[in-house]
Amino acid sequence: MFSERFEMFRNEQPLHGPARPRRTRRRNVTCTFKVTLLRTGIDRLSSLRDAIASQRLVVQREQSETQFAEILRSTFPQLQGREFELCRVDAQRQVSRLSLESKTPAAIIASGQLGRSALYVQEKSTYALAQVNSSPAPAVASFSSPAVASFSAPAVASFSAPAPAVASSPAPAPAVASFSAPAPAVASSPAPAPAVASFSAPAPAVASSPAPAPAVASSPAPAPAVASSPAPAPAVASSPAPAPAVASSPAPAPAVASFSSPAVASFSAPAVASSAAPAPAVASSPEVSVAFSLLSPDTDIYISDEDEYDVDLKSLLNTMSNKVDFTAAPISNQINVTRCNILDSGIRAFRRQRFNPEAKLDVVFRDADGIGEGAADEGGPTREFLTLLMREIHSCEIFDGEDWKKTLACNSKALYNGMYKIVGRMIAVCLIHGGVEPNFFSERLFCQVCNLQPPVPDLQEIADYDFRAKMTKIQLAQNVNEAQCAIMEASDQLSMLGSLWHIQTLEDRDNLVESATKFFIENRLRDSLEQFKEGLECLGLLHLMQKHPQLFKEVFMYEEKPLLAEDISALFKAELSPVGSNRRVVESRTICFWRDWLIEVEEGTAYPLTLDKILGFVSGSTAIPRLGFPVEPKLEFLHPQENEAPKIFPEANTCSIVLRLPIHPSYELFRENMESGILQSPTFGVM
Repeated sequence: MFSERFEMFRNEQPLHGPARPRRTRRRNVTCTFKVTLLRTGIDRLSSLRDAIASQRLVVQREQSETQFAEILRSTFPQLQGREFELCRVDAQRQVSRLSLESKTPAAIIASGQLGRSALYVQEKSTYALAQVNSSPAPAVASFSSPAVASFSAPAVASFSAPAPAVASSPAPAPAVASFSAPAPAVASSPAPAPAVASFSAPAPAVASSPAPAPAVASSPAPAPAVASSPAPAPAVASSPAPAPAVASSPAPAPAVASFSSPAVASFSAPAVASSAAPAPAVASSPEVSVAFSLLSPDTDIYISDEDEYDVDLKSLLNTMSNKVDFTAAPISNQINVTRCNILDSGIRAFRRQRFNPEAKLDVVFRDADGIGEGAADEGGPTREFLTLLMREIHSCEIFDGEDWKKTLACNSKALYNGMYKIVGRMIAVCLIHGGVEPNFFSERLFCQVCNLQPPVPDLQEIADYDFRAKMTKIQLAQNVNEAQCAIMEASDQLSMLGSLWHIQTLEDRDNLVESATKFFIENRLRDSLEQFKEGLECLGLLHLMQKHPQLFKEVFMYEEKPLLAEDISALFKAELSPVGSNRRVVESRTICFWRDWLIEVEEGTAYPLTLDKILGFVSGSTAIPRLGFPVEPKLEFLHPQENEAPKIFPEANTCSIVLRLPIHPSYELFRENMESGILQSPTFGVM
């Protein structure tokens, strides 16, 4: 009974489920262009000073050449009435022309000639046409090799079939090349002739019969003579396609140019035909280049989003900083910090599932009793925390090696707990949120992160002292027997590295040392490196590092750049009382004390106080960020108030970055109280 019911139920069901509409991938019909107008005469891109203006454009992918050119001209008025050609920049920053069948967005993308370069549009220069006698001769350009002939003898031969007029004569004439709009054909006989295309305003057709002809055809009437004249006529530049012959006509003829490379033809008595009215000439203009790169995020074709030669470090840091919303901090971004456990406090916050590095941080410092220090985080506590956090990262367990040349350490527990990834995210947040630079990477670690070729392994890079000593003994062995004995002493470590083998020559010894050193320094850390790079992907830092390694080298590798007294002096703007007041006199004297004291601190006479400690007391950061502080640092003065004891020590607000200087009658008192106040302050900006 059950089987019969099941059979009936199965027969009632449709064989197939409901038809689902097939999902098709929507093709992106637009392209985004970053356009940069360059200065005139640029044949090699050398610096950002070559750029005049930049603009991003969104254009239709299937636009025609004319539409595309008009958009560029309307965006940059400097290009109005000027012709240009498309180019690229190679690794040596040299500008070279692209080979394209058509100058459209679709053709540019499909060509794939750009690579990592931007797309450049460089203006062609043109020259005015010379006159022949009192009436200038028409100049016509086509899509072919340069060929417009003139003769000293005034006669155009007649033919029963069309023939192109191609000839040259001794005297040179200037070439005319342009990038204009389509021009109709020039003709003199009933046979049809192809139109001469261009990229600007249309030029009228010149005809002497109802239909244009491509060649000088025979006719019963005598052919018009080609008159020689003392005035030279311009040659016509052409491009690499077959060119129709140009017939003459008594009507005035315009000058028409093609968009290809200029050519020079030579003439002795140049004139195609005499004309009653002068032919319009193509005016020359200075060269202007336009550089732009294509961004097409929804297409399958990768197009570089910016020219790697048109950026600097500050613009890259600004790009990443713009991803962060500094207006409000979510509760998941609150970091509760105790000064004795800075790194642990940060790890707890960065491990949260909802922690958002693209949102503002809310740092709250807690004292020993767990009570907040009372400062609302308007930037100062964040800068202080990130500065202290970077110091802790510098000496944490995942790094090894010299103090300012750190490499990754092999720590299986840290790898299992994801510590490498967390520290990578911390470094990205410290750099972008607070401008704190991790300038302690070794050259090897920086090259590994940026996918560059690392330097040759060196025994001195082995952090394990015992293993380094054993490998050094193998390397310094004078013969094979001595080397084999040294290898046996290091057999335990070498076997774990897979580098324990029998040697027969000193060359085998060198190969063993090189193999073991490379594996110890690089290969065994491969998983740790990948996890560390995964953390550096936060806020797009890793992508920009790998794309512009030379710009980020000074951020991640140590280069001694001490703060100078003039740097701090120029950083602060003094809030002064009105001119002529008694307070203004006292303030001017205090500023002189302040600047003299900074010079003494720079010279080291106030040790252990340093300029970076002074800056940290005021701002929470021990270095001036590359993007500058979010607000302008200020100097204020602690004038005595009625019914209040005078304040003799400096005060600071790290959020608004304000330093309040005490008022003292002598420089000795000012110096003593400034040094004592800053050195004895328990935290940044607190006295």
